[in-house]
Amino acid sequence: LRSSEGRYAVPTVLVDREIAARNVASVASDNEGGARAAVATLIRRGARRIALLGGTPGLSTSRYRLAGYRAALREAGVRYDRRLVLSADYLPATGRRLAHRLLSSNLAVDAVFTSAYILFEGLLEELRSRRLARSRWPLLATFDDHPLLAHLPVPVISVRQDTDALAAAAFGLIEDALRGQGRVEHRRVATELLLR
Repeated sequence: LRSSEGRYAVPTVLVDREIAARNVASVASDNEGGARAAVATLIRRGARRIALLGGTPGLSTSRYRLAGYRAALREAGVRYDRRLVLSADYLPATGRRLAHRLLSSNLAVDAVFTSAYILFEGLLEELRSRRLARSRWPLLATFDDHPLLAHLPVPVISVRQDTDALAAAAFGLIEDALRGQGRVEHRRVATELLLR
């Protein structure tokens, strides 16, 4: 499907990813803005030592969410500490493994932001396994949302992606391409910050 010039011969629209190809359009949530808003809220709630449990470093979503995390710290004058950033992949067991590593370290942490709900699940499992009083848990925030977050015994800030808007934008770009009116665009869809 790819020509010798690195162009795709079939109109291609990526959803929730970007790659370096001259003729590949994409639609993604505002990953950087959503992460920045969540981390800024943690800071407004008093957090200064905020850890990030992230996914696959090479993915565009991971890079943008890390950029949002760093921007929020910078804008608030909070020092970035790379030891508080742990990344691996987006697998269910990864969140728990990263959380275990973070919470077993000597690093002081008063908040944790996970770059995906699937990583948050692992963080939650690790926190519960430690049988800490809820008052000793760090402040929590995650990119993505799930209805169960409203029923947890601690408040969780989440970033909701507008999947309907993502789908509509992607199909719009595909329809344009099929009519021969397509152009390479990288559209961003706004996210919604949910405060609990």
